Amino acid sequence: MDKLVTNKEPMLKVKSITNKVFKVGTEGGASIVGEIVGGIIGNFVPGLTNIIFSYRQNRLENNLAMLMKEFEVRQQDFDNRLRDMKYEQLNEFKKAMELVFDYVPEEAEAEKIKYMVNGLVELAEYKNIHEEFVLLFYDTLKEMRLLDLRVLMLYHTAGMTTRNSINLEKIGISQEQNEFIANKLLRMGLLSTNFEDNVEDLYRSIDDINNTLKGNSMRARAISIKPFKYEFVSSFGVQFIDFFCKNKTV
Repeated sequence: MDKLVTNKEPMLKVKSITNKVFKVGTEGGASIVGEIVGGIIGNFVPGLTNIIFSYRQNRLENNLAMLMKEFEVRQQDFDNRLRDMKYEQLNEFKKAMELVFDYVPEEAEAEKIKYMVNGLVELAEYKNIHEEFVLLFYDTLKEMRLLDLRVLMLYHTAGMTTRNSINLEKIGISQEQNEFIANKLLRMGLLSTNFEDNVEDLYRSIDDINNTLKGNSMRARAISIKPFKYEFVSSFGVQFIDFFCKNKTV
């Protein structure tokens, strides 16, 4: 059984990393995103580290260290976007960042944190930030594993395709694994099929036949049904990829 941790060591470590990453510049000007992150960390970490299990302490430290590393890498990208924001916009962005920070402590795959930060960089371009939008995208990311992201990107590269046509060697998984993950992505709305288009075409053709039989049309259009098993990244999936994976290799 994991022992309980009640000391303040994790909080001190995280604050130390934060101060090191977002140190005041040589001209005395602090980073805009550094000020925001520092304020959030100051309120965020103590509540998490009062009483936690030791394995969760390790995860918390690793994840927050990864978070700070990604903020350091993208610091200039953030500041370029935040510098000209009006106060109201900056305040909305800060609220969105606080929402995103809630996803960090329990994330099992620390590497996913770079996609969380990438999403925040994209979010900094938005004039209007809605909480429902942030939660939808980050809840979806939370339910995915890195392997799911890699499969989604394979489908995105392939365009409209069949499962047997996907080059699984690129990510080293079996067809059985691909079937499982593709079904998951379909349920999440990130993949789509041409089934709905087929149904609409069928309804239109049946309607034409009925009109022809009633003498309301000269000729019914030919029924053209595409093979069912074609799949492609949905419009939501494309938005998801643009938001989290732009300029990133999964």
